[in-house]
Amino acid sequence: MKFRMLTEAELEILKDDFIKFLAVNGIDASEWQRIKGDEPIRAVKMLEQFSDFVLDQSLGKIEYLEYLDIAGIKVFKLDTEEIHLIGIDSDLVFMDENDLLKGLEENPSHFHIYTSSKKYFPDRNTEVFKMLQSGGQIIKKERWEMFKLLNS
Repeated sequence: MKFRMLTEAELEILKDDFIKFLAVNGIDASEWQRIKGDEPIRAVKMLEQFSDFVLDQSLGKIEYLEYLDIAGIKVFKLDTEEIHLIGIDSDLVFMDENDLLKGLEENPSHFHIYTSSKKYFPDRNTEVFKMLQSGGQIIKKERWEMFKLLNS
């Protein structure tokens, strides 16, 4: 399994898509019931394949992420081949983003703004998945652009 098993709630939401997935694999409703009862390991493997398929498709659509903590923020642009970072670190402590931005405006000498880019390892969607699992939050392009302007 590349990512994780979808939860029961997620599978329920994607029920129609799972039925299509089964059909593409030549499995109708009665055959699926038989597999679940007689071949539970095969059933789990099919759920794992479907989960990986869905997550792979979803992760491929994510374009921007961020990490925010008390010492700074990191925003990422997730291109096809490379990931780009704008980071802002500080020796000051912040309670939230507004506090951080206010501090940046009032005490710029306490901040270090930096950028970086790198190729994905081992691949784009695996890296994006790990970032989300470790606390990354999906953001909109406008947010990336705001931090890009701060770095100009």
